[in-house]
Amino acid sequence: MNLDLRRFLLAAIGSTLMCLGAVASDTWVVNSSGDTIWYDFFGKWAKVTYKGEYSDSYKNEYSGSVVIPEKVTYKDVTYVVGVIGSSAFESCDKLTNVVIPNGVRLIQSHAFFKCFALKSVSIPDSLSVIDRRAFAGCRSLTDVTLPKKTKTIGSGAFHSCVALKSVTIPDSVKEIEKEVFKHCSSLANVSISDSVKKIESDAFYNCSLTSITIPKGVTEIKYDAFRRCIRLQNIYVEKDNPSYCSEEGVLFDKTKTKLILFPSAKSGFYRIPEGVREVESTAFNNYGLISITIPLSVKGNISFINCNKLREVYNYSDMPIKSDGFDVYPSVPAVSKLKTSGDFIFYERNDSTVELLAYTGEAKSITLPSNYKGKKYTIAPMAFYAGELTDVTIPGGVSVIGEGAFSESQTLKNVVIQPGVKEIETFVFSGCSALRSVTIPASMKLIRTGVFDECVSLMNINVAKGNPDFSSENGVLFNGDKTELILCPCAKKGVYKIPNSVRSLESNAFENCMGLTNVTLSNKMNKVGIAAFKNCIGLKSMVIPKNVTEIGYKAFLNCMGLTSVTLHDDVSFIDMAAFEGCSSLESITIPSRVRKLDISVFAGCRGLKSITCKSVTPPEITWCTFENVDRNIPVYVPEKSVEMYKKAQYWSAFKNIEGKPFPTPNEEKEEEGVIEAVDSIDYVIPGW
Repeated sequence: MNLDLRRFLLAAIGSTLMCLGAVASDTWVVNSSGDTIWYDFFGKWAKVTYKGEYSDSYKNEYSGSVVIPEKVTYKDVTYVVGVIGSSAFESCDKLTNVVIPNGVRLIQSHAFFKCFALKSVSIPDSLSVIDRRAFAGCRSLTDVTLPKKTKTIGSGAFHSCVALKSVTIPDSVKEIEKEVFKHCSSLANVSISDSVKKIESDAFYNCSLTSITIPKGVTEIKYDAFRRCIRLQNIYVEKDNPSYCSEEGVLFDKTKTKLILFPSAKSGFYRIPEGVREVESTAFNNYGLISITIPLSVKGNISFINCNKLREVYNYSDMPIKSDGFDVYPSVPAVSKLKTSGDFIFYERNDSTVELLAYTGEAKSITLPSNYKGKKYTIAPMAFYAGELTDVTIPGGVSVIGEGAFSESQTLKNVVIQPGVKEIETFVFSGCSALRSVTIPASMKLIRTGVFDECVSLMNINVAKGNPDFSSENGVLFNGDKTELILCPCAKKGVYKIPNSVRSLESNAFENCMGLTNVTLSNKMNKVGIAAFKNCIGLKSMVIPKNVTEIGYKAFLNCMGLTSVTLHDDVSFIDMAAFEGCSSLESITIPSRVRKLDISVFAGCRGLKSITCKSVTPPEITWCTFENVDRNIPVYVPEKSVEMYKKAQYWSAFKNIEGKPFPTPNEEKEEEGVIEAVDSIDYVIPGW
């Protein structure tokens, strides 16, 4: 490698070599395509960076398609572009495409972090290093071609790239570092080269792999490398691998004396091979296993945590097995409580109740049995978890649909629940991304929280007439008398007006309704509930009606398209993270009755051009209430309060506090019993 470039690369990744040249905020060049790009210079090399003193000094300094040139001329000196700098494009959520030129050897940490709209990146053959979290949170990125010369892919480099479907690890990579593809929930195909020696912790956490082949070069796999790969059915190991082997898709050490991983999606009945002496503590973190036989050779303890459907353990070993919802037998019992009826497996409990555990047939559209030997039955928790059904009819012979019963079934499109079913437990259809419609019968008495979480295609929830507890209108779910809006399906688009009868919103009522552009709230509401509009990225404006006094925790979190919010003077409490991540919000007026703005209320509102606060006494704020908000923007406060704001803790960080006349409200009382927010917040990228 050229000595000057080597020095430049060392400087770029934090060596003690000093980076010479102009500060990033001062150094910009317009390329032949009309793109303005900011640089740092060292010797004859250029590093692409951001505008301003810090990465969040400006919002979307890069947007649309950007072509980075191979060479850049600044003040009559020509430099070769060799590095994409740390956080250079971070949080540029309007950036869609980037072409990186040949000659770039290093993409530094967080270079494209949280570029939510980034769909494609052209990576040159010259690239050697992708540093940690370089593309983390690029949730629109569908395809990445890693060059043959790439030697290092840093930890979390593609963390939460939820649209990424396939990856080939090049021959030059020796290690798949921790969390590299964590939460890449669409990643179904991975090709690992023989050069890879080590696969680190959580490398493929929550990926959609159905099978994986471990090449002969891999000598170390961390026990949790494939954690929560809920569709993983088979792990295959090449015969020449010196450290590992596989049998029936199960991963063992080379001597087959240690069982390392029983894939999460393997289901049904399993017998551990004779000769296995040890079982990895997390080997059976599995949702499909129904029955298992443990041979005499096993000596260590076995954990069956999260084996929700496990009902029978045949234990021939000397070790004790602690029963936790399943039966343990020292030998085959005279009569098993597991029963097969057609393509369905049932389990008869000791109290004579019956539950449906699994479907073993191949049909994609099914109607469940009307009853079991004349009796009603429940659908067991996780019974159809991550299944491949497209349509299902649930008859009245089912009394309860158990927790997570159909969750993560990404092909499920239509569900009909017939009269007689009374309860739907938590997360039953969570993650059913293709689900379009659901019919709720008049018999339904209870629908738990989170039932339709992340059902991004759901258009209609239809409730039969005569149900006293639930109702629907235009596919939206309400309580019986329509005083509470429970859930607006995620796929609703455009403009929506909440009926005037509605007095409250259930928590998460509009969460992930990304196609909604405007919602008119009911005048009878007094609160915007917890996470009510979380991740409504298409929402452009919001008027909070009179009578609303509270804005709930994370109420508008990550509403990135929200440009304006009108808060009436009745609002007295705005909870933590209420507007966090509303990066397009241009101005905000804080009503005079608000006495406290807690953690991260307006954090990440990088587009704010002004803040107006009507309270005579500065509301209490924290160090991160306005995190990543430009402290140079004007803050308008009552004329007589300017000096108080300038001296108030954390308000004093704003450099332009100006007085402004405000009409005196008719009533300005201290609210008693104001709910104090909790002291922590979960900082999470959408889709992590």
